[in-house]
Amino acid sequence: MNLQYLPQAVIVAGEPGEQLDSYLDARTSTEDEVLYVDEHPNTTKTSRGIYIDDIRNLQIDVRSAKKDTRTIVVLRDAAKMTVQSQNALLKLLEEPRRGLHFVLQTHTPMQLLDTIRSRSQSVIIQSTANIELPADTQARIRFMAGGSRAEESRLARDSRYFEQRSRLFELAKRFVGGSSYERLVIIKQVGDKRDTALEFIGVCQVMYRTLLQSRFSVRLRDEAALLLDIDEAIRKNGNTKLQLLRSIV
Repeated sequence: MNLQYLPQAVIVAGEPGEQLDSYLDARTSTEDEVLYVDEHPNTTKTSRGIYIDDIRNLQIDVRSAKKDTRTIVVLRDAAKMTVQSQNALLKLLEEPRRGLHFVLQTHTPMQLLDTIRSRSQSVIIQSTANIELPADTQARIRFMAGGSRAEESRLARDSRYFEQRSRLFELAKRFVGGSSYERLVIIKQVGDKRDTALEFIGVCQVMYRTLLQSRFSVRLRDEAALLLDIDEAIRKNGNTKLQLLRSIV
């Protein structure tokens, strides 16, 4: 395959920590016009995402792109698009234009609409490099990575990220084993920012999976299932704090 070849639309996915830009880097040249769409805070600064106005602006940019130049639209973390913005993007995908390509990067491709995924090719980025873990934190890194080699690599090479994730795991440990009052205190610490809440829920899920593997109980199973439901509700723009409070009611 020609290294410069790009499909009309492609979803580039991989585990958290994988460098998804590697796919694009091998297929672009300085002659290409590359348009980036990044997530950003909403007007209330309670969450980050890619919104309908971003796609409307993109539609204008695409129409004004040079006809004799290959135009590549890169949506970084495409799963951060709202449902409305995904539907708006779908209109662009349904009207392919010669020389126009879409690269949707995301670590969570299943959060994209079925209609988006059905109109895009898929590429999975997988790291093959050996990972050398520090002896003193090896067990902790493997636990926090949850089986993801890319996450192991990031935890091993990024000390700031390791400390941030360690604090989050300590918080999740207290939450999973805590009383209703303790959970309420932790929810206040997590706050009402959507992205922080989703990250916290993800870490709690790692804790629940580990506990269920070692000592299954109906209570743990139900609590884990409720958190998944809360996660989905928050991703659909449910009130972050109210959704988290469901875990103690």
